[in-house]
Amino acid sequence: MDIIFSHLLTKNPELNNYILFINYERPCGLHSGLGGRLKKLLLLCLFIVPYISFAKPLSPMLNYTPTDIANHGLDVQRIWNSMHSRMKGKDCYKRAHIWSYDMYKKFGVKSKKIFIHYTNKWNYELDDLGGEKLYGGFLGSGALKRKSLKYPGISRRDIGVIRSNSRWVYHVATTIVDNEKDVVLDRTLRLAYDAKPGVYTDDEGWDLIVRPSTPTEWMESLTVRGEILWKIRKAKLKEEISEARSSSRRRKLRNTMLKLGMIDANGKEVDRIDITCRRADSIATADLNPRDEWCVWTEAPMYYWNEIDLRYAVYGKTRYSYSFSPPKDIHKESNYVNGKNFFQSEFNSSEVKMSQGEKK
Repeated sequence: MDIIFSHLLTKNPELNNYILFINYERPCGLHSGLGGRLKKLLLLCLFIVPYISFAKPLSPMLNYTPTDIANHGLDVQRIWNSMHSRMKGKDCYKRAHIWSYDMYKKFGVKSKKIFIHYTNKWNYELDDLGGEKLYGGFLGSGALKRKSLKYPGISRRDIGVIRSNSRWVYHVATTIVDNEKDVVLDRTLRLAYDAKPGVYTDDEGWDLIVRPSTPTEWMESLTVRGEILWKIRKAKLKEEISEARSSSRRRKLRNTMLKLGMIDANGKEVDRIDITCRRADSIATADLNPRDEWCVWTEAPMYYWNEIDLRYAVYGKTRYSYSFSPPKDIHKESNYVNGKNFFQSEFNSSEVKMSQGEKK
C-alpha cells in the first residue's frame, strides 16, 4: 500500500501539501483518529484523480521537435526569400503546406503550423454583426444589404471591411524556430503588424504589410479585423437602441453591449477593444466554442494540413466528418485515446499534390 501511495503522490505532487496538513497540521479539536480516516478518504480520491487527469486530448505537438535554423547555418531572411508567393487560390492551408513542404525539401527544416480558430462568438457577433449574415453569394440579398450599410462615426474605409467580409473559420501559417524563438512566415497575407494593441491609430490599423513576425504580432494583427468589426457592431447596436420602441428591447440591446464589452457596468461607453486569442494545446478547446473567447490558437507539426487533420488527431475516426466543430458528445476519453492513432509523422502525398497545384 505504501508503494501505491508513493506512486500516486508522484503522479499528483500538488496533493502532498494536503497529506502534510492531515498528518502534521491537525487543528485543535480535531479527533486524532479522524486524520487517519481522512487520509484513507483522500487515498480513495487519489485512485480516481489519475484517471480523470488522463481524460483530455493530447497535443499534436507531443514528441515533435522543430528545427532550430540557427543551428544549421540558416537565417530567417534566406528562408523567407525562398518561399513561393504567387498563388492561384486563397486557401491558407494549402499555402502553409507549400511553404512547410518546400523548406523541408530545400533546407531540411522541420517547421510548425500555427492556427487561429475563430469561435462562434466571433462569427456571430462580428462576422454576422449579431445574426445579419451579411456574407453571401455574388449579388445575393446579403451582398445588397451590406452595400448600403452606413453608421455614424464609422469611416467608409472601416465599413469596407464588412462589405467585403466573409466568415473566417480559421487561418493557418508556417512557423520556424530561430535561436529558440518562433517566427511566423505568412508569406502572402498583408496584415497590420505594426499596430500596437490597444493604442494604434486608424491609419496604423490600415498599414497592411507582409513580413516575418512573432506569434504575438501575427495573432494581434489578425484580430485588428475583429476590432474594426466590433466598432461597426457597436454603432449598429446604438442605432438599434435609438430606434427601439420598447424599454425591454432597449434593455436587451444594452445587455448585449455589456456582454461584448461596449459599455461598462455603469453604462459608460467603451471606446475600443483589444481582442486576444486563448492559447490551447489542441483544437478540442476551440471546438467547445468557449463563450468567453473570441478566438483560440494552437500549434501542430508541419505535416498537418487543415482543421480536419487536427480533429482526427484529437478524436480519431468517428461518424463525424470534421469539416466543422463536432458536437460536444464527441469529447470523451475513448476518442482521445483513439486520436493518437491518427498522429501524423510524415507528409500525405495527396495533400502535398493538391497544395502544390496552387502555385502559379
